[in-house]
Amino acid sequence: MELSLVYTMMVCVVMVVLTVLVHYEALRLISDYLLPRLRVHPRQQMIFMMLAVFAAHTVEVWLFTLCYAVMDSYGGFGQFLGNKDGSWVDYLHYSAVTYTSLGLGDLYPTGNFRLLTGVEAMRASDARLQAKVDDPAFRMSLRRLRFGSEGPAVMALQKALAYAGERQQGKPF
Repeated sequence: MELSLVYTMMVCVVMVVLTVLVHYEALRLISDYLLPRLRVHPRQQMIFMMLAVFAAHTVEVWLFTLCYAVMDSYGGFGQFLGNKDGSWVDYLHYSAVTYTSLGLGDLYPTGNFRLLTGVEAMRASDARLQAKVDDPAFRMSLRRLRFGSEGPAVMALQKALAYAGERQQGKPF
């Protein structure tokens, strides 16, 4: 196995750990410390929560940007080809496009950068899902769907979501 691939895999593990920690700590700080202390309308709390989650995503994009720039400066990991001007903005643009799964195609990785790109897209997808699941309003709507609704349409949706047969009152989500 090529040594640069081993280094890339180690970098991928470090980046996953870093971005998971950033996202987890941001959500924890928001839900445990900031939201309970805000004396504002729940709608404004939700806006604050959304902005804070967006900030966490932005930090994660910048971490991947830094990773791409550092790895590219060392060489041997591949390169970025396409429409680029050779500045750090290329890495930021590429990271933002990858993180959002936009996939413009104006820049594309070669070599081991392809692995890091896949890890960034996968991690971003997981972070978006985690933010959605940790959203109190989303959890309440799922809980309502799981325990508090009836009728054939709701039962069909519950079955599609694998909630059929799990209707136990009082169980946490």
